Amino acid sequence: PPPPELRARLTLNIPLGSKVWLADKEMDAAIAPLILESPILKDGQTYSFDVKITWLEGRTMEERKRVVVVDAGEMKSLTYFGAR
Repeated sequence: PPPPELRARLTLNIPLGSKVWLADKEMDAAIAPLILESPILKDGQTYSFDVKITWLEGRTMEERKRVVVVDAGEMKSLTYFGAR
């Protein structure tokens, strides 16, 4: 049988109204949580998600950048809290 299609997944829990970029390409962040998925990977491979998130916190624009490395078949998550 063919090997399973392994992907790396990153779940983003972000404040309402956030903007998200993956490798400098803006993503549709209207879905919560936002789940990003790698191309198909081989067992033992990793994938790097280059993520930038911005949101309005009061009158200040908050920005976070991070590179998250995820193994094939693995899922990681990031959570950012806005004002409540």
